[in-house]
Amino acid sequence: MAADPDSKKLTRLLERMFEGRLVPFAGAGISLGAQHESRCDFEPSTAAMKRALARALHSMIEASSPAVLDALPEEMADLAKPEAHCKYNLDRLAEAAHWLFGAAGVCTILAIPAFAELQPRPAHRYLAYLAREGLITEIITTNYDCCIERAFRDSFGPPAGGGVTQSQSDAAFKVIYDLDSYRRGGGLHQTGHGRPTLRLYKINGCAWAYTYGRQAAGQIILSERQLQDFGARRWARDLLADRVRTSALLFCSFGSEEPQVRHTALAIIDEFRDSANGHDPGALANAPAIVPHKRVSFVQAQLALAYHRAHYGSANDVNYNDAEALAAALGEFVLTISDIDETAGPREPIEADLFFERLYQAAMSRLIRRLLYRDGGFYAWLDTLTCRPGVWCESIRANLYNTGTEFGLKKTLFSLVKPPQDSSSATGAQAGTGPQCCEKPQDSPAPPIASVAGVAPRGPARP
Repeated sequence: MAADPDSKKLTRLLERMFEGRLVPFAGAGISLGAQHESRCDFEPSTAAMKRALARALHSMIEASSPAVLDALPEEMADLAKPEAHCKYNLDRLAEAAHWLFGAAGVCTILAIPAFAELQPRPAHRYLAYLAREGLITEIITTNYDCCIERAFRDSFGPPAGGGVTQSQSDAAFKVIYDLDSYRRGGGLHQTGHGRPTLRLYKINGCAWAYTYGRQAAGQIILSERQLQDFGARRWARDLLADRVRTSALLFCSFGSEEPQVRHTALAIIDEFRDSANGHDPGALANAPAIVPHKRVSFVQAQLALAYHRAHYGSANDVNYNDAEALAAALGEFVLTISDIDETAGPREPIEADLFFERLYQAAMSRLIRRLLYRDGGFYAWLDTLTCRPGVWCESIRANLYNTGTEFGLKKTLFSLVKPPQDSSSATGAQAGTGPQCCEKPQDSPAPPIASVAGVAPRGPARP
């Protein structure tokens, strides 16, 4: 299944990536299916968190005395029903649980420390490989887990046998989850060895930081009040506002009702009305892209339509057709499987693992092509060895690429590449350490580094 060479949206993403403008915004769906190191029963999903809160509320109500029950608000009885997880959103259930159990109690009910021990999915690993190439230098996420951190460290390989040390790999990325960590790492763009630094912004908190006492339970954002009080976390609000204005945000598997993200993004997009009317929104440098987990959610559709309206007119215009505008907005900004596979149906959703695999392959394909250009460093090196560097480069191109495709390397080459290590694999080593911020020595070997056409991501410069 090859990427569609004519996909305007995929080409646009690649262009923004190579310009340094692409900023992935990862939601809960990207970690769906991630496995815990030792707990096979742990499910890192919004649905599982809602069930846990509903059970805790129900148990509390069942054990309460009649006097306590009489003092509780009427709505609490409905929230404490076993089936409440089907009726209420996570933030509403968390709001009730915060009121009764406190922030620390909610974190215990939801087993927040367990999120720090989740193993990366393929999507996390491909994001890490793109970051190793310097093509992605910032990621924003609402997830508490540490999958991206683990994947990034694993991409360097084990220290034994030529891999870099943990301190060297940790210097190449910074995990930012509060104002203090933002001050220390938010402005760090490269390491002392000149390599790009990946900055991971965890705007809803970090499971590792909570587990090891670097973040209070109240800073793990869950409840309605916490989500709405985005102004108290100005570093995160201002970061998101700036990236909406200046970067191409790639919303992947994000579609939940999180007012701090939705309202901030919509307010910034509304600024574009006075300055961008008449422009093709898809061609703008900060045009967003949306990769839905399953179907397009209301939040995703709202963001796409708002950006479209800001450039083509408002809902108050006499000749404005909302249905046509929504269809145009979804077609412009939402990626489906047909954007990476020309044989698929246009409405089929795309899993995050497959999407980032194809995005990584397309990016590596473009990088390899750059090496073969006449003004490239590889061509210049060949020119010192042979009088016919162009023949060599053409021969390499003919052997690597399918004729007439911009992105697709030959499938036979991909059959030789080890897939990213998934946590469900019974063989291969596990990453036995925590994420970057825990600063523990890495004793276990890391999963094999995936590569395209046998070209592994570049490691950091040696001291």
